[in-house]
Amino acid sequence: MHDVGKPVFHAHSNTYFGAWMRDAYPRTGQDMMKRWMTKHFQGDAVEEYLDEGDMRRQRIFVTHHLPHLYDGTNLVFFNGSLYFHRAGTPKIGKYELFSKRYNEVLIDEHAAHKGTDVS
Repeated sequence: MHDVGKPVFHAHSNTYFGAWMRDAYPRTGQDMMKRWMTKHFQGDAVEEYLDEGDMRRQRIFVTHHLPHLYDGTNLVFFNGSLYFHRAGTPKIGKYELFSKRYNEVLIDEHAAHKGTDVS
């Protein structure tokens, strides 16, 4: 790496914690423009914005409610699905926003932080 460019303002939020993301492999050209936001470290709501401008203006298109709580700010959006750590479990959840289908996989219990020593 030789240098870093100017910082780019994307949006402002009234919360200090959470995540905003775009789809790393969008299903459609329209999905390529969308942005999604979660607030706080734990919750079940994902806000969808039609584009980055709407996210800046805090103009929510729709709020999706997950079937289970997420934990952390390490959510990933890929091909129309949200991947997240299911709170309180050693599981990674996959929630497809269009179909509302949910699947999960079990991970090594030592990989999931449960409020105890993680060493």
